[in-house]
Amino acid sequence: MNKIAPAYKISLFYLLISFLWILGSDTVAEMIFASDPKQFQKAQSLKGIFFISVSSIFLFLIINRYYGHISRGLIKTQKLLTRYQALGDASREGIIDHDLRSDKAYINEQMKVYFQVGENILEHYSIKLRKKIHPDDREYILDHFEHALSSGASLWQGDYRCLLTDGTYHDVTHKGSILRDENGMPERFISVLQDVTEIRNMKTAFYQQQMQHRQLLGQSIIQAQENERNRWAEELHDNIGQLLTVVKLYLDQLATRPDNAPALVNKIREMTIRALNDIRQLSASVKPPEFNIYTLEQSIRALLDNIRRVKHFEFNLDFSKLEIDQLSDDQKLMIYRVVQEQLNNIIKYAEADFISIEAYTEDRNVKIQVSDNGKGFNTAATVKGIGLRNIRSRLQVYSGSLEIDSQPGRGCTLNAVFSIVGIAEEDPEKLA
Repeated sequence: MNKIAPAYKISLFYLLISFLWILGSDTVAEMIFASDPKQFQKAQSLKGIFFISVSSIFLFLIINRYYGHISRGLIKTQKLLTRYQALGDASREGIIDHDLRSDKAYINEQMKVYFQVGENILEHYSIKLRKKIHPDDREYILDHFEHALSSGASLWQGDYRCLLTDGTYHDVTHKGSILRDENGMPERFISVLQDVTEIRNMKTAFYQQQMQHRQLLGQSIIQAQENERNRWAEELHDNIGQLLTVVKLYLDQLATRPDNAPALVNKIREMTIRALNDIRQLSASVKPPEFNIYTLEQSIRALLDNIRRVKHFEFNLDFSKLEIDQLSDDQKLMIYRVVQEQLNNIIKYAEADFISIEAYTEDRNVKIQVSDNGKGFNTAATVKGIGLRNIRSRLQVYSGSLEIDSQPGRGCTLNAVFSIVGIAEEDPEKLA
């Protein structure tokens, strides 16, 4: 019954009531007025007037109800159409309601700009759109759309180059819904056409920028590795190599002057012990600490103990404000290497006897400060040394920065900072 139109329902209902009324009322009238033909005739007229009056009222109520539903539906439809049109006019995307059977399309203001027309109704839409698709994309896109129509699909999307207002081809994304009739045949295609040229250009520029950044980062990592190898080579040559050269000279003297053997053996033993200590210290500086066994603070204190064995320093170490639980092992190694590198610089050049090391967390950043009371230096002249370049390279891996505050005769303070969340993909173990 729900598929029957309201007009048919009312007509059928009216015929049924009329048929029942005529049969029923005639039978009752004959039974009451069978002996009085005049009264029977009068009753026939009255019951006809009564039926017409009651049925008119009944039909009015039914029709008024249906009319109310239709009026409310029309009002809602009009509101939806108004909103749809307002949305289409305000949208920066082209909106198309394409009647596939008549090849007529309703387009919004943006599509009017794209097609350079003044009307919202566009005749022969598919032909005009076809001309705007780039020749190299045209066949594929049209075949793809036809396949969607014939396969029973309800959605379609295509990316192609489209000739727009400025006379050049733009990258566009065209997607929408295919509406079908009760037989499954396509009748409308409601779609959105979006110009994505600017977005893709921005993505391309961002990708190129990222690649450039990665290239620079890779160069920095390689440079840091070379600097590390340089430093190890200098340590081996200047310290251990010289000690072993002296040992060789003492051995040569021992072969030619056996009478002086006790004194030479003592010197050989002393030089050998120094060489072994230097090797252990160099090995300890190269090998990264094991944070699953020792804490960061314990690892740095062990580093300070190794330094004290060969040179007298007074140290102040403060990690009380460092939120260590927020740091990964890579970030802990980052802090360790920065401190280690600056300690090497201080030992070599600063002529200091007091070093202060502090690390703390502030606003999701880790800040490291290493100060000494040494002779200082002119930052404009020597801030580009290998040691400082190593530290900068390490910080760059974590999007960090470095500042040096120093003056001749007033010591040096190194301030390094990196973000806890700003972790680069490269593994800092490569810089170890």
